[in-house]
Amino acid sequence: MEFRRINEGEGTYLAAKYRTDDDVKQLKSILEDVKNCDDRVEIAHKLFKFHHVILCASGNNIFPLVYNAFESFFLKLISSLFGYCDKEEILFGLDKVVAAIEQKDCEGARNQIETIFKNGIEDINKHCIDYSVYWFFVAKHSKIEVDRLQSQSLRCVKVVFRTLQIDL
Repeated sequence: MEFRRINEGEGTYLAAKYRTDDDVKQLKSILEDVKNCDDRVEIAHKLFKFHHVILCASGNNIFPLVYNAFESFFLKLISSLFGYCDKEEILFGLDKVVAAIEQKDCEGARNQIETIFKNGIEDINKHCIDYSVYWFFVAKHSKIEVDRLQSQSLRCVKVVFRTLQIDL
C-alpha cells in the first residue's frame, strides 16, 4: 500500500497539473459507472481503470506501467474486499480526487489520494484482514518470495484466505 500511495500520490499530483478535459470526462464517467454497478468484479475492473486513467493523465509513462504490475492483485483484493465493505467505503473520496484534478489542485489531489490509501488500510484491518496478511496477499500475487513469513503467520493467513474464499 505504501508503494502505491507514494507512486499514486505523485501521479495524482502530476495528473492535476497536466490533465486534459478528456481525462476529467473519463474519470467522471468511470466513477458514475462504478456508482451504478453492483457486480463486485466489474467494480474492481472499473476502479483499476479509474486509477490507471489518473496515472496516464500524469504525463509520466512509467506510472501506468508500474501500476499495471498490480492489476491481478488489485482486482482480486478489491473484488474480495467488496464482499465485506459497502460501496461507500470502496468509493471513499474518489469524487474529491476528481474535483481536485479538475480544478488543477495538485496538492489537494495528492492529499486526497493519500487519505484514500489511509482509509483503505483501515478498511483492510477493519474487515479482518490484518495488514501483514495484506502484504502476504501482495507477495503471493506479485510473485515475491514469502519464505521469511513465519509458519504461524502462514496458518493465520490461510484461515483468513479460506474465509474470504481466495485461492492460495
